Amino acid sequence: MGILWALILLGVIILFILLEILLAYIASVKLARPPREMGGWNPGDLGLQYTSIDVVTRNNTRLKGWLIKGGKASTIIVLHGYTASKYNETYIKPVVKLLSDEGYNILVYDQRGHGESEEAYTTLGYREVDDLNDVIEWLRRSHPEIAGKIGVIGYSMGGAVVLMYATKYGGVDAYIADSPYIDVFESGKRWIKRSKEPLRSMLLLVFPLIVKFTEGRVRVKSEELRLYKYAKTLKDNRILVIIGRRDDLVDVSEVTRFVEEARQAGAEVELWITDSMHVRSIITNPGEYREKVIGFLERCGL
Repeated sequence: MGILWALILLGVIILFILLEILLAYIASVKLARPPREMGGWNPGDLGLQYTSIDVVTRNNTRLKGWLIKGGKASTIIVLHGYTASKYNETYIKPVVKLLSDEGYNILVYDQRGHGESEEAYTTLGYREVDDLNDVIEWLRRSHPEIAGKIGVIGYSMGGAVVLMYATKYGGVDAYIADSPYIDVFESGKRWIKRSKEPLRSMLLLVFPLIVKFTEGRVRVKSEELRLYKYAKTLKDNRILVIIGRRDDLVDVSEVTRFVEEARQAGAEVELWITDSMHVRSIITNPGEYREKVIGFLERCGL
């Protein structure tokens, strides 16, 4: 009888382990291939004239976006975050309105694996950096009359792309990162904590395995998405970082450490800490947000 119960217990343990491995695999698939946010609005709803654009990257990924002409010679490129798209109404629509009111030209596009753009998987920001460079080169080549001065503003994952772009390529006039992840997998753990029990505990238990599966799927090592390694190479760049104290995905201490390391390396980094939640500063502090963002862009000559 004792042997029978031991075998049953062993079977239950094996079944549980297999279930956890399966759960980790499914979670990695969903992480690398998030649901696509589609439709809802376009710049015409704000009374803006715009053109739908296609930018083909160096690896033949087609990125879909909008180019909105303004009265200035400067263009601001806007990057959405993970699971969002150019159709996002939480922060993309408001920032398009904000920038258009100031006369800026605006280019906003769906990052790979999001919205209407191609590619099955996101790389959580890593290859998206190269995509941003391809978009900037396309803008300079196709619309030189509005590409004399360029700024980039990114939200969440888009903010991380902005910071990584500044270290890898540079060459634009202003960088704004709103709620950027600093360690994508620490933020991933916090994302899981938004789930309800028992799923939350089950996912946290196999989180290292989720990371391994995801690394293999997107072919990017997690160390490449921990931004501290980039802080020391941000010199000669002008950067504004925005973070909220109530952000449940990015800890303020991570951002302040990153900013301090970047400043020590010689980067000119401004830090604005609000009382908002993740990517919500533009909603909860609209007047001050306009003042901070437009003031920064103007100080950068845009």
